Amino acid sequence: MNISVRSQYQSQIDFDGQTFKAVGPLSLLNRLQEMKRQFGVDPTKWSFNVPKTNDDFLIHELICAVQKKPALAYAHEELCHCRMVPAEKVHQALKQGCRTVNEIARTTLAGTGCGACRKDTEKILGELSTASSLLK
Repeated sequence: MNISVRSQYQSQIDFDGQTFKAVGPLSLLNRLQEMKRQFGVDPTKWSFNVPKTNDDFLIHELICAVQKKPALAYAHEELCHCRMVPAEKVHQALKQGCRTVNEIARTTLAGTGCGACRKDTEKILGELSTASSLLK
């Protein structure tokens, strides 16, 4: 199992099934160590709640990849049909730190046309916020 997750800020976590290699700010390395101390070295047993920082979101992506779950559970490639915004662009906005529907709309333009996709954006944010329980 070789898993690699990256952020746009050039942070990266690689996991080969036994060891981690991480590149990024000290906060990411400290957060990864904290997760290992709290849950052990097997990320299939890690849990998470709402990622509040870019570091947390990257770790959330690692957990989802190791557990073979989508980081964002959205069934369609395109989230906003009016503005032709792909769901991946919303995923990237979350990686950048957007945590509300309005922040996502400002960053991606999703939901700034007819507004029908705002409920889907809320659903993605809701799923992200109920992903488990670690952060307080």
